[in-house]
Amino acid sequence: MKKLIDDIDKRIIKLLQKNGRLSNTEIAKDLGVTEGTIRKRLSRLVSEKIIIIAAVLNLPFMGYSVSGNMRIRADIEKSDQIITKLKKFNEVWYLTRIVGGSMNIQLEFVVQSFEDYNIFMAKLNKIKGIQKIDQVFYTEEYKETYAWDLLLKTEDE
Repeated sequence: MKKLIDDIDKRIIKLLQKNGRLSNTEIAKDLGVTEGTIRKRLSRLVSEKIIIIAAVLNLPFMGYSVSGNMRIRADIEKSDQIITKLKKFNEVWYLTRIVGGSMNIQLEFVVQSFEDYNIFMAKLNKIKGIQKIDQVFYTEEYKETYAWDLLLKTEDE
């Protein structure tokens, strides 16, 4: 099996995870390669969808203080239509089909207030085929990271 990324790619990714505003020149200097090497590698990493360049909002700072997780039991014959509807909800930022247990859809949501949460729940309750919703609210965050070092170990680590 062909490796998708090598040690230089991993080191580029690690540097960008620490500081996403680094220039190609700064990365090249740190790694001892040319700026052109960094530019080509970043272009390939993005075009092959190995990495995604994005700005991540600080949701609590922006006033979004209510967030949580829902597991949904959906009528199996309507689950595709339900997922299509859920994908359109601005409150939903993560949505996946799950297996194991009695639930078959999971989502994560964020809203500004419990009033907004009640509006969101009212919209969910109108979707035909949702049989049950289990939900939890996040109260304190202890870790949030997009730097998965385990996947980026280099040969010399």
